[in-house]
Amino acid sequence: MPLVTIELLPGRSAETKHKMAEAITEIMETIAGGSREHCWVLFRETAAENWAIGGETLASEAFKAKVAAYKKRVKGD
Repeated sequence: MPLVTIELLPGRSAETKHKMAEAITEIMETIAGGSREHCWVLFRETAAENWAIGGETLASEAFKAKVAAYKKRVKGD
């Protein structure tokens, strides 16, 4: 049973996650073989203050513009 874990910032809609899970399941079935019932997809949404890149959390001033662009993009699901 493959378990695919996707780590991302919160904000994507249930519909978007469904589409992602469907696409990943399709790829796993096509490339890795096996059945759809045995492909599990787990979404882990982690708040920006719990992610850090280069010693700066995504909630810090250093990432303010990038996180704002992310939120704008995600809203447009």
